Amino acid sequence: MSHLEKKKLSITISKRISQMLIKSAPFISVVYFQFAAILICGGIGFFLDDWRNSFPFFFTVGLGIGIIIGLYNMGRIILRGK
Repeated sequence: MSHLEKKKLSITISKRISQMLIKSAPFISVVYFQFAAILICGGIGFFLDDWRNSFPFFFTVGLGIGIIIGLYNMGRIILRGK
């Protein structure tokens, strides 16, 4: 395999990887959004529980809200892709 053929093959592989990353970027962002929604809402619930001295209530509600927000965003992204 000549140097020119190796370079063309390398460019082709790079283009395929770029195309795959571009197509998968919205789905990768869903994971980060889900994590952030659960972390933020759960954190707010945790601090409300700490402030009100009612530990599991607001924390559980916050986690539930974070999960619902994340699942809503996931459905929105998946349905947009169809």
